[in-house]
Amino acid sequence: MHLAKPGLFPAEPGRAIQRAQTVRQVADYEASPVPHDDATGTVRAAESFVATAAALVAGFYQRPSGPTP
Repeated sequence: MHLAKPGLFPAEPGRAIQRAQTVRQVADYEASPVPHDDATGTVRAAESFVATAAALVAGFYQRPSGPTP
């Protein structure tokens, strides 16, 4: 299933979010905690995903020129 038009968003951030979902499921449903390195990597991947998405959105929507109210 594609949540974005293929080619519009880089593949790696999407894969990182899928891995984050797996980490979340482990954290929620497994008896052992998520290792610190896995949690840290997941946070970094999420930050990268948000930065990539923000850059993509900024490319679609530009601020109007002229004075701001």
